[in-house]
Amino acid sequence: MSTKVGLASLPPALAICVTLAGLEALAAADVVVTERLGANPLLDRLPDDVEVVDVGKDPQDYPV
Repeated sequence: MSTKVGLASLPPALAICVTLAGLEALAAADVVVTERLGANPLLDRLPDDVEVVDVGKDPQDYPV
């Protein structure tokens, strides 16, 4: 079994600027870690079996 980790950072307004490699990495992912300030519209493109972990926080909510 091999493990790969990919990192990408895009603000929500720039979700349209994600690279093809970034989209392919998301499509192949088993787990995607995200937070509320990220390019969350991309999460709608994930396959149904991808686990999404929200690690974002705001003053009233600390999920992790």
